[in-house]
Amino acid sequence: MDVHGLASTASTAGHLALAVLAFSARRRTRLAGVVGLTSVVLAAWIFAESMQRRTRVALWDHTAQACSMFAVALATNITARFVGRAREWALWQALCWTAATLLAFVSLLEPYISAVRGWPGTFSWGLTVGAFGGGTILCCIVALVAYRARQRDALERSRAALLASALAVNAASALVELSRSLGLPPPYLMPLGVFGGTLLTAAVVLETASADGGRPSVIEALISAAFGAVAIAVIHTIFVFTGHHLAMLALAVSCSLVLGFGASRPILRERQRRSERAARHELLGRMVEQLAHDLKNPLAALLGAIQVIEGQIVSKGSIERGNKMFQLLRPQAERIGAVLDRYLQVAQISPQRTVDDLGPIVRDAVAAVEAEARKDVLVELELDATLPRANIDRDLIRSALDNLTRNALQAMPNGGTLTIRALRDEDRDLLRAVALEVRDTGHGMDPRVLERAGEEFFSTRPDGSGLGLSFAQRVATAHGGKLKIESTLGEGTTVRMILPST
Repeated sequence: MDVHGLASTASTAGHLALAVLAFSARRRTRLAGVVGLTSVVLAAWIFAESMQRRTRVALWDHTAQACSMFAVALATNITARFVGRAREWALWQALCWTAATLLAFVSLLEPYISAVRGWPGTFSWGLTVGAFGGGTILCCIVALVAYRARQRDALERSRAALLASALAVNAASALVELSRSLGLPPPYLMPLGVFGGTLLTAAVVLETASADGGRPSVIEALISAAFGAVAIAVIHTIFVFTGHHLAMLALAVSCSLVLGFGASRPILRERQRRSERAARHELLGRMVEQLAHDLKNPLAALLGAIQVIEGQIVSKGSIERGNKMFQLLRPQAERIGAVLDRYLQVAQISPQRTVDDLGPIVRDAVAAVEAEARKDVLVELELDATLPRANIDRDLIRSALDNLTRNALQAMPNGGTLTIRALRDEDRDLLRAVALEVRDTGHGMDPRVLERAGEEFFSTRPDGSGLGLSFAQRVATAHGGKLKIESTLGEGTTVRMILPST
């Protein structure tokens, strides 16, 4: 085996190993699934290209070219997901996938279609593929550079720069492979260049997989490496003893096994997650019931004591009846009882609506936040004077606001500004709407974490429950509204609860 064959073998094994490792990390970051699929496609491309050199069989060449087209399309998915624009760039991604599919079919069906027979491998084919691949990757790199320029967080800027560099390395390595079509001798170490770019991409993605379970373990990495090595060894053994036809089948089986692992793992994880979620809900329900039971008796005793003291104070006149601190005792004790009753209904949110003003609710929330906030946190209130009334459950909305403000305070460990706003909202799905907005100037969320914000039991804090945002989202939905979350890493987060108004 020559230098190019060794490089191709190492690159194929490495790509298969990266695919298994990326699919293992998919539960931690959804971007890992796309990287895993890309690694499988690149493994097939590199190996098919190597086999074409060794056997001169056209089928291997067609397979390699088809895989390279799909790899380019997958790069757009990785970029869009990384910068948090998967939905906004859906049309661009669809166009790239359409072009990649057409070029792949031209390559694969070239022997059977007279109109394109002989075109793949020519100079014009090389220019066409180079323009598609190079142009697409250039767009991805520009998008990543623009994303990096908007970021204030140094770590996120580094991630964007590394991912852009990885795409550039992959593109450069892939484009030199077209040198055969352009009449130039390709470099022998091209497969290692592609693997280097993929390794950088995987490193960026897996480094971000720390919000739910941490980075992949050493055992996962060793198992992935062992699978890649064994798979490529088996394929080469089959090729040596039986020929290239069964080697093609063995490659397809190996890639299918990895893809099957990647496809089945989320299903199994989702079943496990549902089971765990149901168990947590059941446990949480029992805990809430027990908590309410344990607190109801002392709370009743507290209210009784307050009533007795009130009578003694009034009769003796030792303290003025209008004392604000004393007058605060009964409402707060009653509020604790109401909160306990409300949390007993958390599992099944059913709003008891009345037409109410949002202004007093927001002012109460601000007063509670000011009492709880540290000295380095500035609390601001912005209340629209023309705010319409809304058909709401006052207690549920107040509880949701408390959850949002508590999250905002925890997101500003070094201080900052917490702004609570109540304003009219022009929502296209609601004819008339109001919005309750909580904005902090904390560390913010990157697009990968923002994608999962609102999932039950998902939290980036070790001591977080992952229930605050999901509870607020359920409250908004139960009122016929919605919850919108906007966040920029290093700048802060804005959560807007949109509710229909009267």
